[in-house]
Amino acid sequence: MKPTLAFAASATASERSDRLARARWHHRGLLLGVGAVAVVSGVAGCQKKQQDRATSAGAGAGGVVSVTGGAAGVPGGSGGTVAGGAAGARGGAESSAGGGAGVMGGTGGGGGAGAGGRAGAGAGGGVGGGLAGAGGAAGIGGRAEEAGTAGFYAGGHGGDGGSAGRGANAGSDAAGPGGAGGEDPGFVEPPLPDPSEIELHGPCDPSEVTGGFSVVVDEADGYAIFDGSVDDGVDPATVPEVLSDDGGCRLLRRPRLVCDPTCAPGETCSLDEECVAMPLAQPLGTVSVSGLVGGVLSLDPVQPGNRYFDTALENPPYAPGDLIRVMTTTGYLGESQLFGFGVEPLVVRTRTLVFAEDRPVTVRWEAATGDVARIALDVNVDQHGATPVRLVCEVADTGELTLDAGVVNALLDAGVSGFPNGRMMRRTADSLAGPDGCVQFWVYSPVTLAVRVTGHIPCDDQSDCPPAMTCNLALNQCE
Repeated sequence: MKPTLAFAASATASERSDRLARARWHHRGLLLGVGAVAVVSGVAGCQKKQQDRATSAGAGAGGVVSVTGGAAGVPGGSGGTVAGGAAGARGGAESSAGGGAGVMGGTGGGGGAGAGGRAGAGAGGGVGGGLAGAGGAAGIGGRAEEAGTAGFYAGGHGGDGGSAGRGANAGSDAAGPGGAGGEDPGFVEPPLPDPSEIELHGPCDPSEVTGGFSVVVDEADGYAIFDGSVDDGVDPATVPEVLSDDGGCRLLRRPRLVCDPTCAPGETCSLDEECVAMPLAQPLGTVSVSGLVGGVLSLDPVQPGNRYFDTALENPPYAPGDLIRVMTTTGYLGESQLFGFGVEPLVVRTRTLVFAEDRPVTVRWEAATGDVARIALDVNVDQHGATPVRLVCEVADTGELTLDAGVVNALLDAGVSGFPNGRMMRRTADSLAGPDGCVQFWVYSPVTLAVRVTGHIPCDDQSDCPPAMTCNLALNQCE
């Protein structure tokens, strides 16, 4: 059973379903390198960026305790003891507070009181969840002080109350109250780094993709989403054959893998046409997304499928140039982070691409003001081929791209069927090396393009075809 996704309340059930289908269609192509919106480039280095986390350190030394009392057994001496030392043996001396915990937590011991003195209070743990120090035991005739309170971060425990003094001029026999427990705020999102210090590593090579995340802003349909998942391996069916590569554009052929005998449930056919385990989406713990207008997203996996998503982001969810971070701290990826930047909405001037033999194709758009994002183009003219070929390009955001006639001819020669389609997007891409492949993060703004092929007439029924032609419903084309 697939999880139910909640869009903004203003959308109808039909609109929510349609938006999610389109968004997932975009996202699947981006993650896998082929499919609905497969946009790839040259081999990109995958580099894992680890999150620096604060870890608990040991306690600092206790503070000096006695003021007038000396070391234990030395009457009336001067000098203090460290880390909860005993107060002087003479009556009337009084110890100061016990040793405080060091930063990032440890235990500070309360100072013991001398005869007739009073016990020092145990100091609370510092930031980082140290245990609070225990209250010092009262000396003869002394009175117990209240134990220290626990540290703030990660739930430090309160110290024990000091025991009451007894004997001549004794205070109350009741024990002093224990210190209060510290508040546990859970995971604290570290601040975003300086954007000028961030270097994006580009998309994964399509032969290494195991999954990833995306922030998608669709201006035409008016929605913004976050979506993602990461598998424990590369799906062989998503690894394309590279037919040509001119440095900016590639022709990619989807593989057709056949295993004999047929693979069992839970298996898939490998590139060597042998049955192997089907990669499965893995739990990543809590995934946090920071840098968005609505604040930090904190997402747990949706089951079944270990998928992470929010389909009702504020729209737009960022300002152009804003730094966005996806972070994990546990689970399959451990401590990891990926970065992206908010992109300007893509405004395309050439909304219809016409492909014909021996003719170049030019597409134009409004170039962005920044230089971080790139432009990706994906064209498919063979919807029903056994091994359809796609044209995918990634180029600088200059405002114009021309596909030369040789690339156009190679695309058309590979086959034409069904309804040709195209997508274009402005995007940023980052990637890291995961345990079983490459994981990537996209921030993008997509635009759907109309694509026509001279001499090819797609059809859904006979009314789409000229009188002298018949609609081949299997191939969705007039013949």
